[in-house]
Amino acid sequence: WLLQERESVAMADEQEDHDTPMLQIGDEFPNLSCPSTSGFIELHDAIANKWTLLFTTPKDLNAVTTSALAEVSKLKEEFDARGVEIIALGVDTNMNHRDWIKETKELTEEKITFPIIVDDSAQISRALGLCRPNEPNIRRSLIPLMLAVVIDPELKIQLLQYYPVSIGHNFYEILRAIDSMQLSRVHKIATPANWMVGEDVFIVPDLGRYEAADEFPNGFLEIRSWFRLTGVPESSPN
Repeated sequence: WLLQERESVAMADEQEDHDTPMLQIGDEFPNLSCPSTSGFIELHDAIANKWTLLFTTPKDLNAVTTSALAEVSKLKEEFDARGVEIIALGVDTNMNHRDWIKETKELTEEKITFPIIVDDSAQISRALGLCRPNEPNIRRSLIPLMLAVVIDPELKIQLLQYYPVSIGHNFYEILRAIDSMQLSRVHKIATPANWMVGEDVFIVPDLGRYEAADEFPNGFLEIRSWFRLTGVPESSPN
């Protein structure tokens, strides 16, 4: 009986894993083929060789998600300067998305120019692991959260932020994270907690002392072999 019970639990776990795949940092982001407010999107074709911010909203015409839409629009020049594509995903129809865009413009004076993926059946949300498993009604299984994903030019997930719908994302923090990611792709550095552009950075510990001297000719402060600070090196384009 105990063996049967364990087998049943294992099968249930396998079913849950199958129904609700978890996105992981370092994994390739799934390729989506879907309609949007800007036409049909083949996601990998649209974002290959670019940085991308994709953020999800479980409901249109909601104060928090509307503020997210407006804030990303407000910061679009900042994302453009970093070479970042913006795509939203909303669990609603194309018509409702378009009404939402109009409402957002009236409420915030922000014109939404980036595409919003149409996920009225929540099938895409399920594919992204945003639905609870073993619930036959997909819309009812939708977890009330907002997800922000940063995807690198090789289509790999580099950042995941899951927020409850009662808390809007801090998109300045996402910009800060993108600055760090882009800098660390060019130089062997890591950034401290609360780091901002222009502040000192850490040299990664697996870079030897002589290699570090070559990499950072302006010098660095070594307090421990694994705790070395240096000024921000000159970066290259994204």
